Amino acid sequence: MTDSNEKTIKALITEGKINAITLDSNVFISKGLNLNSPGLQAISTINEKGILFLLSNTVCKEILFHLVKTKKDALNKAKGSVSRALKAFDTNGAKLDCLIAQISDGHSAEEIATQQFNKFIEDTGCEVIDDTKLISISTLFDSYFSSRPPFGKEKKKSEFPDALALNALQVTAERRDIGILVVSMDKDWLKFCEISGRLFLVPKIEEALAFAQEFPAELQKNIHSLILKEIESRGHVWSTVSDYIEQIEFNVSAYAMHGYVDIWTYLGALEKMACSDENEIDIIEYVDNGSQRVVASLPLSLNVRIPVDLNFSFLDAVDNELISIGARSIEVNKELYLRAIFTLSGRDDDLMVEKIALDDNELLRKTYEVQLGEVDFWEPEDYEDH
Repeated sequence: MTDSNEKTIKALITEGKINAITLDSNVFISKGLNLNSPGLQAISTINEKGILFLLSNTVCKEILFHLVKTKKDALNKAKGSVSRALKAFDTNGAKLDCLIAQISDGHSAEEIATQQFNKFIEDTGCEVIDDTKLISISTLFDSYFSSRPPFGKEKKKSEFPDALALNALQVTAERRDIGILVVSMDKDWLKFCEISGRLFLVPKIEEALAFAQEFPAELQKNIHSLILKEIESRGHVWSTVSDYIEQIEFNVSAYAMHGYVDIWTYLGALEKMACSDENEIDIIEYVDNGSQRVVASLPLSLNVRIPVDLNFSFLDAVDNELISIGARSIEVNKELYLRAIFTLSGRDDDLMVEKIALDDNELLRKTYEVQLGEVDFWEPEDYEDH
């Protein structure tokens, strides 16, 4: 977001012309569908500032679909893992269903997902907009055939749900004579908002929440100094991030210059950590009742060291067997980025970190591929990810 857009949105909120906030489904997905993540839960605080939290019913249905799918996938993976464990220990396989039932507490994925989402709606004071009552089919087809956003020149039929949600938000804003802050990472949503006049898009929920906060001018600088000291001392912040890194799965691949190579990858270890500039700190909650309570979000850049064992061999053409010619260990460095949510308390430049949550679940939902390229038994020990 440009500085001019940021100033415009801040001014509109201050003037009371932006009175509501809404989220695209990709915001929930970016948080690993964790409805209890600090960024999503902080939405509940903006109601006290007179800002409504709105969700399109279409977006709600999409979120619920992903929640159900995630829970079904988790149960299926659990069944596979438990089944293999039962076989390995030669345990009666009939216990599988009982063990899985304990995980889900006897409820279906649909029941749990609906219960969790309804609680989120209630806790955040969310108002769900009934899109279909606000937008006609003819309105959507007019947008489609006119190539208006979110369809564009490609006229992607997959954009119909987004078109329904965005047009419903537009009508809601016009009827209530309000502006709506839209949080989305979707470029088609951005194009719609650019011509809307009522909808104003920001890509990050932390940035959107920060717009609604009023806090002392020195607060970001004080937080930045505190986090730098925490990183340098390798205390609570360092240990929390380090534990998090050990949960990430890395897959290192390479090919041998001569013969064959087998690769064993071990847990990554945090080598370096850096904090972004103080201007990148988003204050998503600020309370001053004599003692300050602050919830702040900021990006961290990490350097992770990954130990790798390489075992080299060649094919014995006579016996058609692989013969080992030696092994050695190397270390691979990988750069990662994540967003951390800090809860702090205290006063002015005497703040203390109460809690740190690593809000970027994307790191844990994927395997990081590290390519070494061509390796040889006699090469140097240290490699960089290609």
